Amino acid sequence: MKIIIVGNGAAGISAATAIRSVDKKVEIQIVSKERDAAYSLCALPYVVSKELTQKYTARLDKDFYKQLKIKTVFGSPVCKIVPERQSVILQNGKSFSYDKLLIAAGARPVVPPIEEIDKKGVFFMDTLENTKKIMNYARKNRVKKAVIIGAGFTGIEAAMALKMHQIDVVIVEMMDRILARMLDPEIAVEALKLLKSTGVEVRLGSGVKKITGEKNASGVRLSDNKLINCGLVMVSIGVRPNIEMINGSDLQVNQGIEVDQYLRTSDPSIYAAGDVAETPDYLTGVKTINAIWPNAVEQGRVAGLNMVGQETVYDGSDSINVLNIAGVPIVSMGQIEIRDKKCEIISFRNEKSFRKALIRDNVIVGFESIGPFRQLGFIWSCIKKKTDISDSKEKILRDNFVPVLQK
Repeated sequence: MKIIIVGNGAAGISAATAIRSVDKKVEIQIVSKERDAAYSLCALPYVVSKELTQKYTARLDKDFYKQLKIKTVFGSPVCKIVPERQSVILQNGKSFSYDKLLIAAGARPVVPPIEEIDKKGVFFMDTLENTKKIMNYARKNRVKKAVIIGAGFTGIEAAMALKMHQIDVVIVEMMDRILARMLDPEIAVEALKLLKSTGVEVRLGSGVKKITGEKNASGVRLSDNKLINCGLVMVSIGVRPNIEMINGSDLQVNQGIEVDQYLRTSDPSIYAAGDVAETPDYLTGVKTINAIWPNAVEQGRVAGLNMVGQETVYDGSDSINVLNIAGVPIVSMGQIEIRDKKCEIISFRNEKSFRKALIRDNVIVGFESIGPFRQLGFIWSCIKKKTDISDSKEKILRDNFVPVLQK
């Protein structure tokens, strides 16, 4: 049997490792548009800040593919999958047949409809190659000021990385708060104070309509017609799954590729995992794409095992984010918004921390915090296990709370 894995990221590598752990003979071939061996996407901001070199972004031993007897085809993207022929076609014209296929092609940045966004000096921090180009451009052009479009997770990390090079940074965000998908308005206000304390300027409720300059970006024109001069622009407003390769096929698609509890698509020989797969949220049961690293790793593992006959159920994706601003941890788990009248909010604040939990029927369904908190692991356990906290609701967010483990 031959298995092809499209994608060399978290899901693809996890799947290949799981397959080889139970089947030493099956043929595995990984196809990737990138030329680099697997690396950590989470490390890209640290490549910008120079806290890490490329050497330390690698996720695998240099002999990983050889040791696991994995064939690799790097440097050319898959442009089409033909399920009826059980084949994949690459952009370079080559094609490969498969018995089982895993689509783990990840996601790509959303390109907003901004005039002249294709100018030199406009970047997306989506791959190791593109990330290295950011600092090479900044150094070569002696960039003193940068504009980041989008105040999400990646945009904020990039802003802090650029500040480490004494580059002034302005973040432009259309929403009324930073980290809108991660934090509620009240916690987001505190996070904004921290971000501003690092020297990053933030403009909320502002859109960008044009990149100015001749050949190279020299500024951004906002929706209110104000101009921000800069030497570099980075766009970070979100991602969308790389699923164009299945256009024209009969695979069922919604936000991403629809899969069952075994990560199998509507074609029984094709599986999907990671940022391309639409799976149920573990807490709500609503099908969505929770595009975070741990979900991709677990989905890859489950898909890999199922592809070689080790029936394994995927319970659902987690929604958890952790960010550090000015040395202060910011955490978000589960729901951040009240969805019905049964929900209530409990909170706790002291000099160093602010914590909030969303409770439904005496079970924590969401949690946010800014500042240190020793019981993060316990809170996450309560969320995952749907623990009844009625006896400890009034004190569970306090520093002196000592959890009692039930037998």
